[in-house]
Amino acid sequence: MRAGTLAPSGRAEELARANGGRLVACRLDGLDVLVTTEVKVATLPWLARTATATSRAGPVRG
Repeated sequence: MRAGTLAPSGRAEELARANGGRLVACRLDGLDVLVTTEVKVATLPWLARTATATSRAGPVRG
């Protein structure tokens, strides 16, 4: 599935925007939903970087 086609993708996009970031990907992997977001980080005016993170939502793995 493409980003934005899953119901959680809409909520993930809202949360990313509320935190100054953007949704990069949202995909279904079996019973898991994997969400990747990124945010621009500027620790110094001339030093800007992009931080990226991926989260998984799904059943507990044992």
